[in-house]
Amino acid sequence: MTAQPPPAQGRKPKRVTSALPPADLSAVAFVTDAQAAAYLGVSIRSARYLVAEGKLRRVYPRPRAARVTAQSLLEYRAAIEEGRAPKIWTQPGNVHDQAQAAPAPEPEKKKGILSRWGLGGG
Repeated sequence: MTAQPPPAQGRKPKRVTSALPPADLSAVAFVTDAQAAAYLGVSIRSARYLVAEGKLRRVYPRPRAARVTAQSLLEYRAAIEEGRAPKIWTQPGNVHDQAQAAPAPEPEKKKGILSRWGLGGG
C-alpha cells in the first residue's frame, strides 16, 4: 500500500472569476457580473460599481442569484460608443475628474501689533 500525501492545509482551490459573455447578447435576458465585466472589458469590481451607481440594472431571477440585464448592458455599451456615458467610476473628491478652479486671491494680511500702535514694524 502506498502512502498518499496529506491534503494541503488551509488552502482553498482558486475560484475562476472570468467568464465569457454569450456570443449573441441579445439572445439572452440576463448575464452574471463576470460576464458583464468581460463584455465591457472591465474588472468584476468595476461592473459591480456600475450596478451600484445605477448605470447597469441588476435583477434576482432566483434568491441569491444576482444577474445583470442584457438590455441595460447593451444600452450602456451603446452610450460608451456614442460618447455620452460618464466615466466608469468617479468619486466626489477626485481632483483628476474635475477642472481646476483658479486660486482665490490671498486676503490682505493683518497688520502686526507694532504697526497698529504706530511704531513701524511692517
